[in-house]
Amino acid sequence: MNNPIETQQLEFNNSTFLIDLRKHESGKLYIVVSQEIIDIKKVRQTLKINPTLIPDLIKVLQKMYDKVPSTQTKSKLII
Repeated sequence: MNNPIETQQLEFNNSTFLIDLRKHESGKLYIVVSQEIIDIKKVRQTLKINPTLIPDLIKVLQKMYDKVPSTQTKSKLII
């Protein structure tokens, strides 16, 4: 059984993200990111991330984000 330790929620116009810090049966921690797209189909996508990869993922995402024209989408963090 994978036990959730902490959950945070991000809400955007058409989607919601749940970010969970979980503990595996082995005792190791990992992160699960679930996105639910709010439309007729209610699509849900899940990504499990090894925490050791997060710093590199953040760097790559930040570099790519810096190349994308800025948008005025607002988010709401729910803790």
